Amino acid sequence: VPQAVVIWANKSAVDVSLLTWGTYLVMSSVMAAYGYVHKKNPIFISYSAVTIVEIFIVAGILIFQ
Repeated sequence: VPQAVVIWANKSAVDVSLLTWGTYLVMSSVMAAYGYVHKKNPIFISYSAVTIVEIFIVAGILIFQ
């Protein structure tokens, strides 16, 4: 969450790696899907929340880089 706040507050994504955060986004999306498919609510809820934050970070990188 702090990284998302910094990117959006400063409107700058300097020194933030799209490759790294894109990979985090893909992996957390996979884990959220796993939790959903296997009906593991704690996994689904936690990784869905992480995925939402990472979407904001990746969007910020794409917009402000």
